[in-house]
Amino acid sequence: MLIEAGRRLDLDLQRSLMVGDKLADIQAAQRAGLAQGWLVDGEAALQPGFAIRRLHDDHDLGGLLAAIDALGS
Repeated sequence: MLIEAGRRLDLDLQRSLMVGDKLADIQAAQRAGLAQGWLVDGEAALQPGFAIRRLHDDHDLGGLLAAIDALGS
């Protein structure tokens, strides 16, 4: 589904990130070739070539906004 959405919207999935509330969301993003995933209320973990970051509070939201800004660079 993510690959099809990327194709239809002409997105560079390698320069995209996923925000999800389930680990399955993040795993789908990884399989689709996205750069990173942000897991709401989940545990952050590092996997080779893919970063899963937590999104629990305002401090984490600042990190998400910085990651989005970095994708535009």
